[in-house]
Amino acid sequence: MSETRQILDSIINSFSTKEFNLFFRKKTQGKFREINQSHHYFDDSDFKNCLILGEAEFEDGKLLVCALEAQKSLSEKSGKKAQYEKAKSILKSAENQVYSAGIFIFYDQSGNFRFSLVYPESIGTRRQWNNFKRFTYFVSSDQANKTFLQRIGDGDFSSLARIKEAFSVEKVTKEFYQDIANWYFGLFHVVNSQKTQKQKKTAGILQLFA
Repeated sequence: MSETRQILDSIINSFSTKEFNLFFRKKTQGKFREINQSHHYFDDSDFKNCLILGEAEFEDGKLLVCALEAQKSLSEKSGKKAQYEKAKSILKSAENQVYSAGIFIFYDQSGNFRFSLVYPESIGTRRQWNNFKRFTYFVSSDQANKTFLQRIGDGDFSSLARIKEAFSVEKVTKEFYQDIANWYFGLFHVVNSQKTQKQKKTAGILQLFA
């Protein structure tokens, strides 16, 4: 198990924003700069304790990392729209428009959290601040979190493009169907091989009585 995957496993079992600082330092190979600055003016009825953990600057853009505590318990489906809107509002704020993307960690008192990548789409060299994309993982100690640990824990965070790839649902889906295809053709090969052997055996028996 990789070191960064072990850090994530530790966070899942005992949530800590400080551990995320360690994760991003390791994951970005030193490109992550800690800020740890509270921004309570982003607090509202849904979220509180907004904390800018830090930022990472890559050749293809600058990444903001932010953690917010949800006022209500999180689940796989709960609060996704509010979280998305909050992430957009933080990125669209005047001081944060220098960032090309943001990773937002929404967590509750039980330690469940949603790990989301949000960024404005680009047309040419211009970012469209009204049109955003989001990729997200819901993480809980009650779940196996296999995809999250594999894609984020073992993923490549050397550039924004690589980070987007680690979050990409489309890539995960393609890999899933590729695994299914490999399993199917492997099974087909085994069945076909057994069928051929059976036919040869039957033909041999028939020759004895010919």
